[in-house]
Amino acid sequence: AREWMNAHDWWLDWSEAVQGRAEGLLLWARIHLAEDNPEKAQELAEQARQRAEDPRQPMALIAIHRFLGELATRKRELDVAAEHLRQSRELVEACALPYERALTMLAWGELELAQGNRARARELLSEVQQVCEELGARPTHERVERLLARQSPRATEQQFGLSGRELEVLRLIAQGKSNTDIGNELFISSRTVGNHVANILRKLDVDTRTEAAAKAVSEELL
Repeated sequence: AREWMNAHDWWLDWSEAVQGRAEGLLLWARIHLAEDNPEKAQELAEQARQRAEDPRQPMALIAIHRFLGELATRKRELDVAAEHLRQSRELVEACALPYERALTMLAWGELELAQGNRARARELLSEVQQVCEELGARPTHERVERLLARQSPRATEQQFGLSGRELEVLRLIAQGKSNTDIGNELFISSRTVGNHVANILRKLDVDTRTEAAAKAVSEELL
């Protein structure tokens, strides 16, 4: 990553480009955070924010404010985090960027968890899942699944390894709904529902939807 960023910085200097410098500073901030140096990451992210303000670069500011919000959440500076995420959310709504909106909502969900608002966090994270499924953003979807799984209060959910979305699908299976009905309710395709159903049957070690529903009741998964 450092070699790529050194090349990126060289190209910016050679081309005398203005655009791209804020994004470059943010990427350096991410590298320092990955190296467990949040203080340097904060410093570089603030520099990135200043660069993105003049000339104003809304798309860069969306990511920068989100990163600063995530840093503040990590440091338990929750009011600061909320302000940065508010600014990121306002910009992303103005720019109408669904994936960026999902990432900002994910960061907001993490903030809600840090504040102890689990119900609100699950609402936000479920919405992020829907967007990721529609866009095919699998890595982000899996990140949300891991977050939701860590919040599950029931050992049986952890035992069978069901994701938050799979539990939603299982609940609707137990209500006797078809894949089409489930897709309409969860705003996902029938094909995606079919994949979830296959994963549920495999994880529960059953062969049919009826058996899955029965096991869900017996194991108190619903």
